[in-house]
Amino acid sequence: MNRWILMGVMAVAGSLSAHERMWTFVYDTDPVPKGLVEIEPWVTYTEGREGLLDYWAWRTRLEFEYALTPALTMAFYLNSSQTVRVDSAGGPATSTAFDGISFVAFQRFTNPRTDLVGTGLYLEVTHDGEKTALEEKLILSRWLGDRINMALNLVVEQEWEKAWENTGAAWEARREKEAVLSVAGAISRMVSPATAVGLEIYTHTEWAGKLFPGGGAEHTAIFVGPSFHYSAARFWATLTVLPQITGVLDEHTRVMIRTILGVTF
Repeated sequence: MNRWILMGVMAVAGSLSAHERMWTFVYDTDPVPKGLVEIEPWVTYTEGREGLLDYWAWRTRLEFEYALTPALTMAFYLNSSQTVRVDSAGGPATSTAFDGISFVAFQRFTNPRTDLVGTGLYLEVTHDGEKTALEEKLILSRWLGDRINMALNLVVEQEWEKAWENTGAAWEARREKEAVLSVAGAISRMVSPATAVGLEIYTHTEWAGKLFPGGGAEHTAIFVGPSFHYSAARFWATLTVLPQITGVLDEHTRVMIRTILGVTF
């Protein structure tokens, strides 16, 4: 009898995994069920930069997500960060910033469990008073049975901000632009009704002075690492550790570690 009770509890604990984030850098096409509200605190830790004795940063996002329909989800983020730099000239220099607010819309078109492949489009707009960023994401994913989940994300980002430059005679305003292309993929396997382990791959290619990807990229950084997911009745948690396998340390860090906690209402 106790065995059947335990199996029932485990089934309930894992029943919410359809809409949960099984990875932290990669999205799939399982949306939040209609009418459900989810709050997600994000924490991303990065460490290691070229030319510095030490470097680390904490970036946080607080997400409020609501499913308007079974296929359309809206979300709102509050973004902040804290960075610590240590160079040869002195001690640690700490900076804290409010990185603006973000609005997100995600529309799913096909189902990753019943169709050949799940498809969806994701749009995010971020503004912090000076800088504006757009992110457009094509999301493809597929469940193989009830145990294996796979996803591929193609992401284009545009960022522009107003900056002031002292020319010697006067201060002049100029517009800085940046384009980013990211390709990210992941695969996970459920090892129990409540837990999954997986692998994430994240690439980041950047262009300065452009709003769309083209020739002459500044760099491409590649990160690969494991992910771990746990599900309970009303909350879930996911952790990813992504060390960089390329040597782009002037713009990126040696490792990125991200955790997301989801609480549903």
